[in-house]
Amino acid sequence: MTTASIPSRELLTRATGGDHPALNALIDRNEPAILVRAAAAIPSELAELITPKDVADIVRIEAHGRLESWRPQHDGSFLAWLAILADESLMIAAKAQARIKRGGTAARHQEGCRFDREGASPCVALAEMLAPPGRCDCAEPTPTVDWRKHQAELEASLAEHIEEFPEPYAAVVRAVDLRGRKIHEAAAELGRSVGWILMARGHAISRLSGAWPVAPRRA
Repeated sequence: MTTASIPSRELLTRATGGDHPALNALIDRNEPAILVRAAAAIPSELAELITPKDVADIVRIEAHGRLESWRPQHDGSFLAWLAILADESLMIAAKAQARIKRGGTAARHQEGCRFDREGASPCVALAEMLAPPGRCDCAEPTPTVDWRKHQAELEASLAEHIEEFPEPYAAVVRAVDLRGRKIHEAAAELGRSVGWILMARGHAISRLSGAWPVAPRRA
């Protein structure tokens, strides 16, 4: 029996039990509705950067990564959940694009940061963005911190953390936050749209929040 002939309810039972082909089949059935929703929901400022298919692709990745934490409540719950994932992804892309227009991929440059910006690794901006307000490690007094060593530790720990991510997300972080590619450069390098990169990096950053960066070691 092919998945095309399996009732959606049975596919959902299989999917929630860890059957990835069943989950993909269920997403395929609901993708037309997600494409329609995405087409209507893409903000005007992202209209030239993102397509409904981009949104559907990200929704698929998110569904695979977050299915364990989701529980169906009623008929139609699965499509409703996919719609929520689509809306979240578009919101992430809009916020990321707004940050870029304000002058950088980092959400903020924490006041008092003393890191040598000229020689800083691209992952330093990401570390500043994820550090709690007023708690940026870069703002600590410098005499007790070996900053070159700390930068190397940041890069190594970031590379280690993203090994657990879906590979498409990890590839974006490697391009932007480890190799220093601009968003449009990463899009060209990875064969994706700018909007797809914004969504993928945003979801990757959400996964890093609270788990990274690491505190600098004292010299």
